[in-house]
Amino acid sequence: MKTLNEVRLLGFVVTDLIKLGKGKNTVTFRLKTVNKFKTAAGEYKEEEEFSNIVAFDSVADNVEQYIQKGDTVYIEGRLHTRAFLKNSIPTDITEIVVNSITFINVAKYKKEFEEKNTYKPEEVPFLMDFSDVKEVSDTASTAKE
Repeated sequence: MKTLNEVRLLGFVVTDLIKLGKGKNTVTFRLKTVNKFKTAAGEYKEEEEFSNIVAFDSVADNVEQYIQKGDTVYIEGRLHTRAFLKNSIPTDITEIVVNSITFINVAKYKKEFEEKNTYKPEEVPFLMDFSDVKEVSDTASTAKE
């Protein structure tokens, strides 16, 4: 049976980049996306989603060079869930491993981000522990297996 693990997101980078020094070049950040919808009562609502993004190797090099907090990016990647112990408690985290990224620095979107979002990293709701990020494999090594 065939399966599909593909994610496409267009959103704002809401945290500073975190470079992880675990051998291969690894960069992580948080991406905010907004789902706008109309309720049964006819009201328009917005739901914010914050995603953990991880980039490896040459993709991480490009992210480091071109991306900063507040930028708009389009990401194609795949979901990856990993388990680890945090304070002796089993914990899972789901991340999006980037296959490709498109940098969209449109002034309109950047201004909208700055006007609506004054997030500080400690205010963004998420659980991240990258102490075992070496378990996540990049697309190149996955393709060889």
